[in-house]
Amino acid sequence: GRQHDRLGFDLTYFNKISKDLLLRLPLAPSSGFGSAPLVNIGEVQNKGFEMSLRATPVDRKNLTWDFGATLNTLSNKINSMGSVTPFVSGNNQCFKPGIELGGWCLSQVVRVDTVAKKAFVSDTAMFVGGSIPGREAGFQTTMTLFKNFRIYAQMDGKFDYKIYNLTRDFRDRTQKNSAEVN
Repeated sequence: GRQHDRLGFDLTYFNKISKDLLLRLPLAPSSGFGSAPLVNIGEVQNKGFEMSLRATPVDRKNLTWDFGATLNTLSNKINSMGSVTPFVSGNNQCFKPGIELGGWCLSQVVRVDTVAKKAFVSDTAMFVGGSIPGREAGFQTTMTLFKNFRIYAQMDGKFDYKIYNLTRDFRDRTQKNSAEVN
């Protein structure tokens, strides 16, 4: 059997500042331009950890069991927009200092009048969550029997982020045909 390298652990911390990041600035159709220009938004900070553990707890002639686990974290935010005014893109992603890069910004329900059957929403788009996972975790295991037969399993997950349904948003705003609207 392999008596060496039966246990391993890796840990990485990163803290990176990116400058001169280019993004497409949305323009009103009435401006006459066919495509949005690239603009420099200044500075974005990314930091987090990447960790992994791998082990071979059993290593016999006819049975080997290996497993591994990973955990990654990411925190990012726009530090500076330079000379660009903060904006919300056509697909509801916001770009402004202090907010996660490409986070979701939407009008929020401020109050509901149940008697008049009306909902009142905010005038401006508010940050509701990030589009990039803040944590990712995974686990994988392999069992090898008689050196030729392998059983493999893997689980992974992404956490601390939001998925925005642009299709439902489009239907609600243009066709008003979702269950929530009707």
